[in-house]
Amino acid sequence: SGELDVASAGRGEDQTVPVPWAQIGLGAHYGVHDRVELGGRVWGFGFPNLAATFGGAIDAKLGVYKPLASESKWAVAPALSLGYQQILYADAPQHVFGGTVPVLFGYALGKHELVFGPRVGTFVSTSYGQETVVTVWPGANVGFAIATSDRFELFPELVLLYSPIQLNGESEADDRTGVGVLQLGLGANFKL
Repeated sequence: SGELDVASAGRGEDQTVPVPWAQIGLGAHYGVHDRVELGGRVWGFGFPNLAATFGGAIDAKLGVYKPLASESKWAVAPALSLGYQQILYADAPQHVFGGTVPVLFGYALGKHELVFGPRVGTFVSTSYGQETVVTVWPGANVGFAIATSDRFELFPELVLLYSPIQLNGESEADDRTGVGVLQLGLGANFKL
């Protein structure tokens, strides 16, 4: 799967600093029960001698409502993802630990599915010479599972997150108004 992230940090009135970033990931998920899915993901990308990132996460999803096709077109599944990411910039690694909890609502459209829902995440960021920073990120996502065959589907997804953090990288800043992140992803899922 691939992902394009665009972060926009607010600096006072009408000032934003957009920062684009792309990364590539690979994951595997397995249904351990009819309604329980466990898995993991790894990702990364970088430019030599400039900037790089890599990380991984473990995921779990619980299908609390998964109807028969004749009953309803809706499905509901809360999920949990716990991860670590290292960001390397100018030989100063930054370590980010965190987790997200989305509540996924699926609506069947024939063999395809529209997936959307709210989410909240919290992340702890630390680096040499920096105070540990804890942030909270509420947001939402929308995606569309396009089944091209019984075993393959494409999954474009849009995730929007926001944190009201007031930090300029080293200390609290009165002119920082928060950070918004827009993630555009394209996943390809193979069913074994």
